Amino acid sequence: MTGNAANWFVDRHIAEGRGAKTAFEEAWEGGRQLTYGALAEGAGQVAEQVGIATPVVGARWRIQSWRIWP
Repeated sequence: MTGNAANWFVDRHIAEGRGAKTAFEEAWEGGRQLTYGALAEGAGQVAEQVGIATPVVGARWRIQSWRIWP
């Protein structure tokens, strides 16, 4: 284990062939489901945007309106 939470909670499932398996399901009837593959894709999008953003000294990070499923 690398100590990286994304690696343990998402990436290992994809590496072990479970990318299409449900990772998250909303509890109420008709709730949405999210697969490990979709979760990894969304996490990658967030990481990419945070990586290219340049913070101003003393500024706080703010991520608005991220959607990782349709």
